[in-house]
Amino acid sequence: MNFVQLFKTFLSVIILLASFNIYAQGCSDAGLCTAGGMKHSESENEKTLTANFQYGKGEQNVSISSIQLEYRQQIKNKWAFQIKLPFVMASGNLGNTSALGDLSLVGSYKTQSEKQWQSEFNLGFKLPTGQTNLNKNQLTGYTAPMPYQSGLGTFDILIGASIAHKKGWFFATGIQLPLIQNNKNVFDTSISSFTPEQRAYFSSTKLIRQPDIVARIEKTFVIKEKMRIQLGFVPIYHLGNDNYTEFFGNREKITLTGSEGLTLNMSSGITYKFNDKLHASFRYSQPFIVRKVRPDGLTRHYVFGFELSYGL
Repeated sequence: MNFVQLFKTFLSVIILLASFNIYAQGCSDAGLCTAGGMKHSESENEKTLTANFQYGKGEQNVSISSIQLEYRQQIKNKWAFQIKLPFVMASGNLGNTSALGDLSLVGSYKTQSEKQWQSEFNLGFKLPTGQTNLNKNQLTGYTAPMPYQSGLGTFDILIGASIAHKKGWFFATGIQLPLIQNNKNVFDTSISSFTPEQRAYFSSTKLIRQPDIVARIEKTFVIKEKMRIQLGFVPIYHLGNDNYTEFFGNREKITLTGSEGLTLNMSSGITYKFNDKLHASFRYSQPFIVRKVRPDGLTRHYVFGFELSYGL
């Protein structure tokens, strides 16, 4: 199969996946999936600046877009640090929002080996610089539900490890642990004045999130010299049921049964290397196995992404 045939086959698969089970919901990436060495990097530059644009359909068909800037720097070949800051925009039947998202800081240590396999270890943090109370009504105190918010309201620690093979195989696993919970969202579907459109979302007042375990299994196929195709799976297991605070009454914490469990995402991408410094990537992902309840607003039917990376 030549390059043109393979490229057409890849696009056909993406179109088929986008039309298959289009109402599946999941994704559930709270930030660990692309933190540090949890995602295979094509850049070999000491300093890399990346601009990333993503578009996805979320809960109740809310359109969610983000523009993210990422800076990564290697230190003495083995060490590296990464900083990421997104700007998030949401538009749906309850309104429009836009704000800065949560800032991520990740340090990595890569083993130097001439063997077939190379490992990398990551430690980082996700800071709650985003918003969780956007579109707050000053008269009622209600906010928009979590799909319209730009952050999660938690201070998280990110721990991960990966191993890559010279022939294109990549495996990663890690855990995202919320250390400090400070979600200021005020949205409760039991409020009597809510419309049917509002009640279709999940309650999330002062949401308390549980940790996530993430893995990535990916294979890169080299097409000629400048193009690569990546195909893989990203399972995410939410380690417990989240809970929220009752808006009226005794303000009790209510367990969101069904928010614990597995989400399995398909991931794919095409990367083109213009030269040693400039890379462009197109990515698509979609969930196949999902959790029943997703109050954190991370539901996605599908996600398209485009990014440009430049070696400084």
